[in-house]
Amino acid sequence: MKLNLFREKRSKAISIIDESKQQSPIEKVIGSYLKIETNYALLINGARGIGKTFFVKNRILPQIKKIRLQHDNSKFYKPIYISLYGIKSIEEVYGLLAFEFIPFLKNKKVALGRGVSKMVLRGFLSYNRLGNVDDYLKDISRTTKDVLDTKDFVIILDDLDRLSETLKPNELIGFVNSLVEHENNKVIIIADEQSIEDDLNYKVVREKTIGTIIEFTTSFDKTFDEIISDKYGATFNIYYQHLNSIKQEILSIFELTRSTNLRSLIYFLQHYSEIFHALYSEFQITKTENSNLTRHKFEVIVRFTLAISLEFKKSLVTYTKPAGIDDVVEINKMLHNNWLKETFADKNSNSNREANEENTKKLAYHEYFVNTYYVNKNYDFYKAIFDFVTGGNELDLSLLKQELKLNIDDKISIPRQQDIVHQKLSYPQVYDLSNESLKNLTEKMYEYALDGEYPLDRYLSVFHYLERFNSILKYDAREVANNLIDAVKKNKSKFSYDDNLEYNFGTSTENPNYELFREIFKVIMEVNSDVKVANYNSNVIDLFGMFKNEPEQFYKIANAAYSDKSIFDKWNFLKFYNHFSNLPATQIKEFTRFCKNRYQVFDSHNWIEIDFISDLINKLQYKEEGKEQTLRDYILQDLSKLLVEIFTNHQRGEDGKKKNRIVF
Repeated sequence: MKLNLFREKRSKAISIIDESKQQSPIEKVIGSYLKIETNYALLINGARGIGKTFFVKNRILPQIKKIRLQHDNSKFYKPIYISLYGIKSIEEVYGLLAFEFIPFLKNKKVALGRGVSKMVLRGFLSYNRLGNVDDYLKDISRTTKDVLDTKDFVIILDDLDRLSETLKPNELIGFVNSLVEHENNKVIIIADEQSIEDDLNYKVVREKTIGTIIEFTTSFDKTFDEIISDKYGATFNIYYQHLNSIKQEILSIFELTRSTNLRSLIYFLQHYSEIFHALYSEFQITKTENSNLTRHKFEVIVRFTLAISLEFKKSLVTYTKPAGIDDVVEINKMLHNNWLKETFADKNSNSNREANEENTKKLAYHEYFVNTYYVNKNYDFYKAIFDFVTGGNELDLSLLKQELKLNIDDKISIPRQQDIVHQKLSYPQVYDLSNESLKNLTEKMYEYALDGEYPLDRYLSVFHYLERFNSILKYDAREVANNLIDAVKKNKSKFSYDDNLEYNFGTSTENPNYELFREIFKVIMEVNSDVKVANYNSNVIDLFGMFKNEPEQFYKIANAAYSDKSIFDKWNFLKFYNHFSNLPATQIKEFTRFCKNRYQVFDSHNWIEIDFISDLINKLQYKEEGKEQTLRDYILQDLSKLLVEIFTNHQRGEDGKKKNRIVF
C-alpha cells in the first residue's frame, strides 16, 4: 500500500509495531498512537471501495494484538471492529459494543472495570437479544487484579460516512469524544469524509475529537495480490494460479476505467470463480498444458465478465436493462466503422485516446461501453454470463458452452497471410518498419489486392497504403486506382456482400487523391450490389425444412452464413405459420431472440423480408375473444411488440436513407 502524507496534530512520536517486518507509514502511525497516552481519536480517510477496510482487517488488526498496553506492559491490546453501516442511533452502537465484549465477559478469571461495565449494561438494555445480563455481570463487584477495562481495547469504527439518516456523523463523533476525552480510550475511525453531507457540524466536532488524520490511498497492484492470496491462495490454489496468470489483463481493464474500487474487484472475483470452476474440467485445464484456443476463450470470458461486473456495480446495466450492449450487430458495425476511421487517421495512440476520452460524454451507452472495454477487440454478447453477473439467473453452463462454440469455435480460423501483411502496414505499426520492409510489404499487399484476396471494404485502405509515403514508395496514384478498379470488377465472384459498405467512405476532401478514392468507392458499391443479387439467387438450402426439424441447426447456420442474406421472403408464409403456431413457448422465445439480432439496425440487408414480418404481425395481433391469457401468450406479445418496432424502424430507416444516401 502507498500512503499520501498524513496530517498529525498532536502525536509526534514514532513507534514500530513489529520490527521484524518492513512497515507502511500507516502501521507506524497507528503504533505511535497506541504507544503513547492520548485523549483523541485517529481517522483513516479515503474514498469508498479503495480497500481501507480490507487493509485494516488484514494488516492492522493482527498488528494491534502485538502491541502492549500503554498503561500496563503485561497485557496486549484487544481490537474490536464495528461497522456503522445503517446504524440508526447511539444506543445501537452500545448494543454492538456489548455484543463484541461477550467473548471477554465469559472469562471468569477477569473482573469488569467501570468503563466496560457501563458500556455493557447500556448495550444490554438497548439490545435485549444478547441474553441474560446476570450471566455476564454477576461477578462485577468482585475484587481482582485482572480487571478488564475499556482502555484495554482498541475500538475501530468503520463506515462513519454510511450511517442511517437518523444518526448524524457529528452525533457519532460526540459519542467518540466521550470515550477518548473522559476515558482515554483508543478509537480508530474509518471514513470517506467527502461523502459526509453534514459537513459544517461534522467539522466542528471533528476538530475537537480527532487528533490524527491519515489520508489513505492504495497501490492497486499490490492490493490485488493480497486479496487473491487471502481469498484463494490456500483453498483454491488452481484458481489462485490462474488469477496470477491473467493479473495484467485484469489490471489493464481497471486502468481503462480509472477504477480502484476493491468491492467491484471482489464482486468480479467471486462470480468469475464460479465460471472458471464450471469450465475447468470442460476445458481440461492443467498446470502444464493449456492450448492457445483455451487461453483465448478465458481472455474473452474475463474481459466480458469484468466489464459487466464493473458496469453492474455502477448500476449502469441491470438484468432487465442491458442498455443496448446486447445489440451485437449494431456494435460490431460501429467497431468496423471506427476501424475504418483509424485506418485513415495518421495520429498517434495518445492523441486518439485523448480524443476518445473527450467524446465519451457525448456517446450513447453502448458506444461508451465498447470504447471503454473493446477498443481493437471483437465483441460478442454472452447472455449466460450477463444474466449470472447481474443476478438474473444462476450460471447456465449449457448456454455458455453454446455461446463460446458459436462465437469462438465456429469462427476460429488461421490468419491469412494477406491479412497479416495488411495489419503490419496499418497505423501505428507501420512507423516501426524500415524503408525496405515498407516497400516489400506494400508490394505484397498490392499483389494480393490485384488477385481479389481482400474483402471489398479493404480496398480503400489498400489504395491509401499505396498512395501515402510517396517519397519512399513512388507509386503513381492514377495507375494504382485504375488497377484496383479493374481488380475489383475482375474478381467479383470472390467477394461477399457487405451491408455496411455504403457508410464506409471516410476520406477527407483535403486528401490530394480524394477524387480517386471516390472513383474506387463508386465501383466497389456497384460490385457490392451485384454480389448481393448473386447471393440472393444462390440461396438454395432448405432452411425452412431445417427450421421445422432441426431448429438449433437452423439458427446456427442462419447466424453464421445467412446474416447477410435474406431467408423468410422465400418461405410459404401459411406453411410457416401452421408450424409456428404449434411451437412450444421456449422455441418462440428463441425465434424472438433471433429476430432481434437479425433486424437490429435500420439499414438491414434483410428488409426484403419486410412483407413476411408484416404478415406475422397481423397474425400475432389477432386475439380470440373470451380466451383466457396464458404464459405462452405473454411470449407471443413480446414477439409482436418486437416485430412492430422492427417494422417501424424500417419505415424510419427508409426515410433516413433518402436524406443521407451518398450521391455520386
